[in-house]
Amino acid sequence: RPDEHGRFLNCLVFLPRDRFKTSVRLRMQQVLLDAVGGESLEYQSSVTESQLARLLFVIKLPDGVPIPDYDIRALERQLTEATREWDDLFNDEAKALPSEQRGVDFGEAYEAVFTASQALKDLLLANQLQADDDLRFALYAPDDPDDAADLRFKVISLKPMALTTVMPHLSTLGVRVIDERPFEWDLRGRPVFVYDFGFTLAAGETVADWTPQARQRFCEAFDATYHGRAHAGTLN
Repeated sequence: RPDEHGRFLNCLVFLPRDRFKTSVRLRMQQVLLDAVGGESLEYQSSVTESQLARLLFVIKLPDGVPIPDYDIRALERQLTEATREWDDLFNDEAKALPSEQRGVDFGEAYEAVFTASQALKDLLLANQLQADDDLRFALYAPDDPDDAADLRFKVISLKPMALTTVMPHLSTLGVRVIDERPFEWDLRGRPVFVYDFGFTLAAGETVADWTPQARQRFCEAFDATYHGRAHAGTLN
């Protein structure tokens, strides 16, 4: 509700105590600022033995700006969504997956980089791994607009891979690797290694040139050269 001068809005939020953490509060703050066009925000929290924690947000509106219209029910839904953690989102994504195909600990580093939706796609690939030398791939355009890579290439393996071995294969396939992000999961008691490479395209190439067929050819070429079934060379 607004204060008597119309310069501030007060929002009192109750949430389960076990959901109260800094990341949740920060998401709630952003929801409120975006919803009412707030200039800044202060908060007070109260966490007691009660099952509910209490947060009081005080949002400052820009000077001279009237109190905006906002949908309180929609705002409640957004704030509720803000309390949901990565594991909640993944469980929603994977609810149709049999329990025997789950049992995975992705690790905090992986969860900080990839969405729950991306994690499910990677898990489906990892579940296909059987032999120690099996590899699975994902070649995709990055979602982050600040990512300097044109495309990202994900390699999923049951064995760790030495970068000194991998990099020559990528370079000779005509791409320039600019970063690499390694992750390790625990998949039903077995380690799974995920390597995410960012690369830029050759001069004159665009992401649009990399059709699904072209991406499949790239993955097959990497797999063949890495396992010694073909000599590495520029992909045509």
